[in-house]
Amino acid sequence: MRPEKAVIDEAFKVWFLWGISMRKLRRRLEGLTKWILFFKKGLSTLPGYIRYWGFALGMKRTIKSLVLPGIHQMMLELTDFLEAEESKVRISRRPDYIVIAPDFIGNSAGICCLYQLAADLKKSGFEAAITGSQRGNPKYPVPLISTKQAREAAKNGAWVIYPEIINGNPLKARNVIRWTLNKPGLLGGDEVYPESEHVFVYSEVFAPYLKNKIQGKLYMPTIDRTIFFPPENDEPRALTCYYVGKSRYKDGVFDPKTTLEITRNTPPKSELGKIFRAAKVLYCFDNSTALIYEALLCGCHVIVIPDGTQTWEDYQKLELGTSGILWGANGAPKEPFQPIELQERLAVWEAEYKNQLKYLVDYSQKIEASPFVKPQIAGNNRSIELSTSPS
Repeated sequence: MRPEKAVIDEAFKVWFLWGISMRKLRRRLEGLTKWILFFKKGLSTLPGYIRYWGFALGMKRTIKSLVLPGIHQMMLELTDFLEAEESKVRISRRPDYIVIAPDFIGNSAGICCLYQLAADLKKSGFEAAITGSQRGNPKYPVPLISTKQAREAAKNGAWVIYPEIINGNPLKARNVIRWTLNKPGLLGGDEVYPESEHVFVYSEVFAPYLKNKIQGKLYMPTIDRTIFFPPENDEPRALTCYYVGKSRYKDGVFDPKTTLEITRNTPPKSELGKIFRAAKVLYCFDNSTALIYEALLCGCHVIVIPDGTQTWEDYQKLELGTSGILWGANGAPKEPFQPIELQERLAVWEAEYKNQLKYLVDYSQKIEASPFVKPQIAGNNRSIELSTSPS
């Protein structure tokens, strides 16, 4: 090959390769240009994106604040519903006893008494039911029945047990036991009951305020001693608590900023024992509550703030005594309360309750068996004289 031909071929080859490289470079530059333009456009629209996502996040927070509480409430209601369903027990036949009670509240001793009474009647071999409630408690396996079912059973002779807060005889029952858990008319209900009703008093404290003939007594200690007991070691106590309950708060008794409030719903009863074992004193505005003795059993002194519903003379008649209870806004002793005497009294009344319940059952069953000649029944530390008129 001549030298000129070789030079031309080499130059053509270089030119050809250079063209290919330039085309590749041009494509890459075009792609790079597109990315630069996209990035530039992104930078120009970034404030808009920030505003959009800020709005979106704001909407998200708003929706969250609106929806989550609703979901939380739905979960609470579902939990209550499941607990109520779990507490429901099928009723096999017409109830012998129907107890009127509201929805279950664990921190209310009066409500616990009503549920406990229905459960104990069922344990005694009778068919018992509760009406007036939509939410029970698995601890008390008693069927909840409607007002219509209760009225039909009462019409057929079932005994209806009304607490003192119920006005009249809404179920139109033929057989009525009125269980006065407090002073008649204080929290609602009638002050005087029809003569056809059979009145049982909860405590000797309320007996002087009853204008009806008292047929018996049914004092039920509802204190759970697996929760309320003194601590093993007497450690220093710094906590101060107060409870208003059915009464009203009064200023000037203590500093509310440094005092823990206890309500009917919070803290849960399962936590109250721990709180009282760490507390030196409970200020109690409610003059009629089992919380007084629950605190005392944990070694916590109780200062009762008089609200006019009871007197110190009334307190002297309390079945569990007044040891550890201070009347009025006075300073609490430095040493924890020793509940030995209280524990002994509680054990005595827990045993006596069984006798009183048996008396109530015997009394009601004998009257039901002989509706036109009411028998004379002696017992319950009280001689009962009944008329011979039809019930």
